[in-house]
Amino acid sequence: MNYRTKTISHWCIENTSSAPFNWSIKNAALLVLISLSIITLLTSCSNLMNPTIASEEGLHLTPIPAETLAAYQEGAPITTKLQVVIAARAYLETTRLRSTMEPKVISVVEEHPNIWKIVFEGEWLVNPPDPDHTYTPPPPEHGCIYVTIDATDQVRTEIGTSACPP
Repeated sequence: MNYRTKTISHWCIENTSSAPFNWSIKNAALLVLISLSIITLLTSCSNLMNPTIASEEGLHLTPIPAETLAAYQEGAPITTKLQVVIAARAYLETTRLRSTMEPKVISVVEEHPNIWKIVFEGEWLVNPPDPDHTYTPPPPEHGCIYVTIDATDQVRTEIGTSACPP
């Protein structure tokens, strides 16, 4: 029997040295590598396909359309970070503090049960108390402000300045 016509079983029987052992280690290593790749791929895909994870992890950091803010109803239940941010932005609309551009959400943290602190970064200015009174407002200032909201009743809402992260 020449080399070209030998079957795998003949080759393994005739060459019982280290060749079959090396062949199985290479296959095992390849199998482990393929298995890890598949597990990693499935794990990442399952996170992307899970709407709860997708909406909670970063959606509250995206700009909020004006229509969404206009449709907000005070006292609506707050159960997600996005709803906390919408409530905070809606509250900002009731104050004299204005951002010259879409404020950027820096953080959303539940400090105590149902008490949330939302930090926004932006270019801020204060509207005059009397809109009919004409005056030249100072230029907007870059900085961070925070809003705290009680998610249960939204009664204890505060606003203040905060140091921006470096």
